[in-house]
Amino acid sequence: MDDLATNLVVAKAMLQHLGCSVVTAPDGAKAIEKYENENFDLVLMDIQMPVMDGVQATKALKAKHIQTAPIIALTANALLGDREKYLGEGLDDYIAKPINFEAIVAVLKKWFPQGRKP
Repeated sequence: MDDLATNLVVAKAMLQHLGCSVVTAPDGAKAIEKYENENFDLVLMDIQMPVMDGVQATKALKAKHIQTAPIIALTANALLGDREKYLGEGLDDYIAKPINFEAIVAVLKKWFPQGRKP
């Protein structure tokens, strides 16, 4: 659990350093609940979460909404083909753990080319 908490703290700090507002959820079900109650420009969805994993949460959001904010897989699964697997499951992009600053910047530039920050 410490490793997961550390990953969350690091990702949150990187995003805040880039000027992003950050909201966290402890599991996929809570992520859906928060998505329904707030307006998000981007979602970093951890694939391995308790209660409901990131793939299940993504599918639930996309089944309910015609359009969603980009949902980015955040996962330690970084073997050949994992990126394609998660994109095939409905996630919009992919970042492998351990998360690094360059990967966060690349995703933000890709999804917000005009420099608007989520």
